Amino acid sequence: MQYDGYDKVGYTQRDLYNFCHRHKQGTISAGDAQTVIRHLRERERRDADFFFRSMTDEQGHLVGLFWCDTQCLLDYAAFGDVVVFDSTYKTNRYNMPLVPFIGVNHHYRTIIFGCGIISHENIESYAWLLKTFTEAIAQKHPISVITDGDLAMQRAISVVWPNSPHRLCGWHIEVNLVRNVHNDTLKDAIQDFFV
Repeated sequence: MQYDGYDKVGYTQRDLYNFCHRHKQGTISAGDAQTVIRHLRERERRDADFFFRSMTDEQGHLVGLFWCDTQCLLDYAAFGDVVVFDSTYKTNRYNMPLVPFIGVNHHYRTIIFGCGIISHENIESYAWLLKTFTEAIAQKHPISVITDGDLAMQRAISVVWPNSPHRLCGWHIEVNLVRNVHNDTLKDAIQDFFV
């Protein structure tokens, strides 16, 4: 209002985004991150099988967090042959991807093997998350891994779990099919395959 419009302020929308991101990183390291880590340490103190690790950058900002409890570890031991590795959830206040490691039990119910939060969706962050998950599950690699096709995820999987074949999620294949294939007969035939 002082400058009579956004175009006269002297910075772009991207500059504002970058400023907010830097502020977010400082806020996380200043209080919220320590609160979460204190809570996870208390859980670890009360439950000998509770597992968590955190990763910080050079400035001490939290850039990665992973945790799993006793039930997650028991479920993975019984049903960890196939792991769904997904990072499409950004509903937290810091817009940091929540990365659950998910499976299916013998009743076809979704179960959680562990959860992570990362600040950057890159190969290094995913590799750290996969290595930490592997440490938590006593080095038992899954037989197969399902993702949404993210390239950074695929590369991290090939580095950390080279003997675990990577598969694409059927839902993502179907969504891409509907968006890109313009032949209704072919689309119907392929959609029937996924049902």
